[in-house]
Amino acid sequence: MAKTKVTHAADGFEFVGFHLQWLTPSKRKPWLRAKPTANNIKRFKAKIRQMTQGQQIGDPLSKIHALNRVLRGWILYYRHANVKDIAHTLDWWVYRRLTHWLGEHHKWSIRRVLANYERQQYNRRKNLATINDQGCPVFLYRMCDLPITQYRTRNYPNPYIDTDYMITQAEQTGTAPLDLAAWNGGSRHAEWQEHRRQILERDRYTCQHCGNKQNLEVHHILSRHEQGSDNPDNLITLCEDCHIKEDVYRAYFKESK
Repeated sequence: MAKTKVTHAADGFEFVGFHLQWLTPSKRKPWLRAKPTANNIKRFKAKIRQMTQGQQIGDPLSKIHALNRVLRGWILYYRHANVKDIAHTLDWWVYRRLTHWLGEHHKWSIRRVLANYERQQYNRRKNLATINDQGCPVFLYRMCDLPITQYRTRNYPNPYIDTDYMITQAEQTGTAPLDLAAWNGGSRHAEWQEHRRQILERDRYTCQHCGNKQNLEVHHILSRHEQGSDNPDNLITLCEDCHIKEDVYRAYFKESK
């Protein structure tokens, strides 16, 4: 009985995260409006707020990846609903949350954050982005970019019964079931990952020995076992082959001594 409610369709009701209401406007035909419930929007904001708190650890790239997982999952659930205006509003809200997190992370002003992280996207607007290990920008996902499509009424296999169908769909769409506990972008090695990307950018994503641009690694000139630091002067970009040769040479040099 706690889940049962008898009401008029014009008054609206909530079901599995949707608020459904039958509307009868005067100048158009009646239609059924489906949108996210207020409680689901509230839970979504609480999750983003928890991920972008000032004391949350993590580097900018990991944080954007974690946020993008939550944003994509939320909007894909509502991709057949009347959610376009809500998505625009939430996109702007997430944009501001991430901007303030970056400011607290770097101890920068908002103006400096925008100068360093705002990049042109789709030749029509600016969005927050950071650079990955290959030197390519990774943008904050915009939920309003997902086309809102009509729900298909055809009978499809049940993904919870037909495992092969679920795997095929995940491979075709590039999606996979999310973990119950969403990753918030934090990492114990966040500081090192940020140093690593700075060195890759400094060396223009190129091996400093052979000029290769594939399978790059950041090498300590003076190893950590020898009290070497993460200072940029002690770090150099090498490809995987040159890194192995450098380690072999260092081991041989120690044995010869």
